[in-house]
Amino acid sequence: MIRISNLRLELDEAIDKEQELTNLKRLVISRFRLRENDFKHFSIFKKAIDARHNTVRFVYHVDLETKSEAYLLRSNNPNITKTPDMSYTFITPGSKELIHRPIIIGFGPAGIFAALTLAKQGYRPIVLERGADVEQRDKAWQSFLQTRTFDEKGSILFGE
Repeated sequence: MIRISNLRLELDEAIDKEQELTNLKRLVISRFRLRENDFKHFSIFKKAIDARHNTVRFVYHVDLETKSEAYLLRSNNPNITKTPDMSYTFITPGSKELIHRPIIIGFGPAGIFAALTLAKQGYRPIVLERGADVEQRDKAWQSFLQTRTFDEKGSILFGE
């Protein structure tokens, strides 16, 4: 699969999704001398707005699979690249022997994901979290709003 970058459409060429895809395909076909029946896959990877120079346009990066990939990649066009593999793969479960259980500080989004990933791999992480439960944090916050006295152990910034 290849990625073609910096394709531009005017606003009126992308009124709805179907028209947008049709016009992008036509643009790719005409610019790179392809045939429509060569496409196996065609999708928009990224869509942005370019509002420079007193005109507003959409700018696209599209991913496509076609019989002409080798031809397109040999063209030395900097806007044509091989589509990078963006799939996420876990390392093999428990492939490294650990002396101690891993410790995760904080149970925010990153801490939750780290703990889940390590647990799935059999590492039994220990999660340390600072702060009181939600009700206590709410009381501390309400107290701060009324008295302006900050309780560093009961901050609303800490998780539950």
